[in-house]
Amino acid sequence: MTVAAYDNAAEWEAALSAHDRRIRVEIDAGNRDPRERVSGVAWPPGCHAEQARGRLVRDAIGHGVDPRPLLDDGPPPSNVVVFGWDADGQPWSAGGGEPPTPPAG
Repeated sequence: MTVAAYDNAAEWEAALSAHDRRIRVEIDAGNRDPRERVSGVAWPPGCHAEQARGRLVRDAIGHGVDPRPLLDDGPPPSNVVVFGWDADGQPWSAGGGEPPTPPAG
């Protein structure tokens, strides 16, 4: 298994192509399993930090802690929205649109 990081898509594509060619040659020579493949994943910058922040926010909420200070370092991941109402009944939200209307009563 090869693990690597690249600065741009062109470098990544070139490396994938080179590895694929090498494996194809070795498969054709009978030195590799024909089921071997080359693949990769492109992670956008900051993706892992956003996911970690999302887990911290989830854990804070689970413990009954206001998650807003955790969002000072950046937004939650794109698949997370957090909303609530402060002690004065003012709505707040992070990661999505407007928060819903506070419950009556």
